[in-house]
Amino acid sequence: MTLGQRPIKAFLGIPKTLPKQATDKLVPEEKLDALEEVVGWVFGTPSRAPILLESRAISNRLAPVLASSEATDRLRSTGDLESAYEYSAGEKEFLLKKIQSAERAIRDVSGLVSVYLEDPDVVRGVSRLIQLAQGLEKLVDEL
Repeated sequence: MTLGQRPIKAFLGIPKTLPKQATDKLVPEEKLDALEEVVGWVFGTPSRAPILLESRAISNRLAPVLASSEATDRLRSTGDLESAYEYSAGEKEFLLKKIQSAERAIRDVSGLVSVYLEDPDVVRGVSRLIQLAQGLEKLVDEL
């Protein structure tokens, strides 16, 4: 299943069409480190568990990650497949998704804040959100 995914083949330097006859060298010599990475991600290593929780994640998570250099770098640095997958459409798309998520979260809590205005923890939390928003506003204003 792993070698059936085009992005994984490309990552490993394997031709799009697999050979029909037995071969001693499917992965080019210069891509053996990449093969070791993929095997470690799929099956784990003596010091690290596999990053895949189910075989479907090969096609719907790992393949898109390996198609993006940003996402692959994220996977290498964090070992977190879901976090890397969020980067698979690119950093800008990752940022836009996070902004949308933050907007939804703020909308969700907006109606509840007035009920808990006497609670110091809620007031502190809202104050932190305001400071963060003001910091973002300053960044945008500087452009």
